[in-house]
Amino acid sequence: MTWLSHRDMQTLMGCIREIYSDVRLDGWRCRLLPVISRAVPSNFVACSEITTLPQTVTQIEFPESISPRDMPVLNRHLHEHPILNLLYKDRMPRHPYKREIEKEMSGRYPALAVSPECRALKISDFLSDRRYRRLGLYNEFCKKYDVEYQICAPLKCLGSGLKGIAFHRDRRDFSERDRLMLNLLSPHICQAYGNAEAISAIERNIVASGQAREGGITGLTLREKEVLYWLAQGKGNHDIAVIMHIKVCTVKKHLENIYRKIGVENRTSALLMAIGARRRKE
Repeated sequence: MTWLSHRDMQTLMGCIREIYSDVRLDGWRCRLLPVISRAVPSNFVACSEITTLPQTVTQIEFPESISPRDMPVLNRHLHEHPILNLLYKDRMPRHPYKREIEKEMSGRYPALAVSPECRALKISDFLSDRRYRRLGLYNEFCKKYDVEYQICAPLKCLGSGLKGIAFHRDRRDFSERDRLMLNLLSPHICQAYGNAEAISAIERNIVASGQAREGGITGLTLREKEVLYWLAQGKGNHDIAVIMHIKVCTVKKHLENIYRKIGVENRTSALLMAIGARRRKE
């Protein structure tokens, strides 16, 4: 069993307080990585999103030292990452060491077969150093940035896709103490993100309601006003669905209700009315 020292507990509680301290989503994102870096020492920490079909890394918060030109190289070898291959095993090509990964998972981490999300995992949990250094992922990307060791926490709570926070070191693998710290932080990261997201949605609804009233648009629900607001910002149905964390078909249903309530027949007319409301407000 892993125990935390008194200093570790003080560091953990300080990080948790700061994670909850910023209620604005943009500010929260900027502060998150520097805050949690105090809990798990590393060379650098990154937050990324894995999109599907095909799986690619979308850069969110990476260190400036990582060049965007190397992202295609990372994406090309993404299926070789043992943790990502575990999470997307039904959608990714077969891992070169598939048997070894499955053996480690069934022997040391049987619970991962049921729920691998929100658990801090290390590359070394599944691959030896020798096998890891044989991968194209290591030789063409990780080696260039001195990523000899990595521990990451997949966090599906952070919006669409699979987002994860990963810590990287060039020497000395992460300890069980580091794993415990990250495991204890993960649920608070999810909750704080949800809080900030909810407050941002309320602010958007207030803006949308004000624009609708000034433009003579009445009778819409808060969600319909928010859809109309993003429509006026030039967002498509898919973008609106991602921003509001709803399905595209739900966006379409909201639009149908909006057309009926404001007396227009199509998206263009609704867009013109929304833009007119915004301009009158300005």
